[in-house]
Amino acid sequence: MQPGSSGACEYPRGLCNFPRLLKGDLPTHCVSRHTVRVRFGETDLMGIVHHGTYISYFEVGRVEYMRRRGLDYHSWTQLGIHLPVVEVHVRYRRTARFDELLCIETRLADLQRVQMRFDYRLLRPELGDGGEELVAEGYTTLACVGHDHVIRRVPQDAEAILRGPELTEARPEPEVGLSDRRAYEGVVPTSS
Repeated sequence: MQPGSSGACEYPRGLCNFPRLLKGDLPTHCVSRHTVRVRFGETDLMGIVHHGTYISYFEVGRVEYMRRRGLDYHSWTQLGIHLPVVEVHVRYRRTARFDELLCIETRLADLQRVQMRFDYRLLRPELGDGGEELVAEGYTTLACVGHDHVIRRVPQDAEAILRGPELTEARPEPEVGLSDRRAYEGVVPTSS
């Protein structure tokens, strides 16, 4: 069921009290790619990546998505905001093994007033042809809550940053706060 519809709610208590609010389609640049190497401790006795590790890879992708836009998790906590995962789904397509390189593709798929969804694809480079093989795919839904664990609105500053492109490596990272980051990007005029 969709939020706000009648009947049983599939979302955590409180999320259904807010209507769906997606401000236009998300830009195509709302995607990041990050490469990881499978570590020995992430595998089972057969040398295959343990099923629970894929969720950790998704988290790595999500953290990198935000970091590459100048918004790390420390910035959220400075605002008194936490982003607990309230839903996760993984579809396993192929096995991954120790020491393989994998690419985590993370896409901001949905951004609403009090929650966001990230979609993931875990890809392995195909040897020789330059293509990629799909190893796993899935998504996580995160709620926006305060220190008191009460649902809060995603701050508008953060919303604009999440919808923005990755920062180029030549640019220095902003020191503090979302408003400073927006001014740095030219979204908010700065005083001279």
